[in-house]
Amino acid sequence: MISVPPENFDLPLPPNCRKTLELHPWQSCSMPERFRALARRSDCAGIGEAGLDRQRGALPMERQIELFAEVVDIAEAVRKPLTIHCVGCYGELLGLFKKKRWRVPTVLHYFCGKPALAEQLLKQEKWFLSASPLTLRNETLLAWLRTDRARLDRVVLETDDPAGGIVQHYRAAAELLELSETELRRIMIRNFQRIYPGVL
Repeated sequence: MISVPPENFDLPLPPNCRKTLELHPWQSCSMPERFRALARRSDCAGIGEAGLDRQRGALPMERQIELFAEVVDIAEAVRKPLTIHCVGCYGELLGLFKKKRWRVPTVLHYFCGKPALAEQLLKQEKWFLSASPLTLRNETLLAWLRTDRARLDRVVLETDDPAGGIVQHYRAAAELLELSETELRRIMIRNFQRIYPGVL
């Protein structure tokens, strides 16, 4: 899965890839004209990354929240999974969720927070944490995942690297999580199918 901005949405993809429609907090000051139409297309598997960023966001936080709320409404309208980019804004994210209570599966991209935050986020039934190689270098978070294997049912693996690296990430993750690669792949495929039914 690769996230693609509206202006690049019709460019060719690498083999065996599907795409989601992104709108990072630094990409636009308003909803791009084509966003809604692209979100409805069959070649758009999901919405995101989109979200909030206290470090790189080009807009004041209030406007970031407004724009992200529009993205959430679109994801709900087209009934497609939402991938969230969130840097230093989890309070704002959870505040928005209390107001909007969206129902589509939701992936927290590149999650590197503390276990207490992970547990708070995973109270939402259809939310998943996306674990990058950096995520699994966080010893506290890694220990939290190891102590209860059921937590892996709410995790997907990512590299955030369009050039690849996912095979190496799976191998390293299996070793760090003390699982066979076969078992880890089985869990990840099941989780992926729960987020993106019918895509595989």
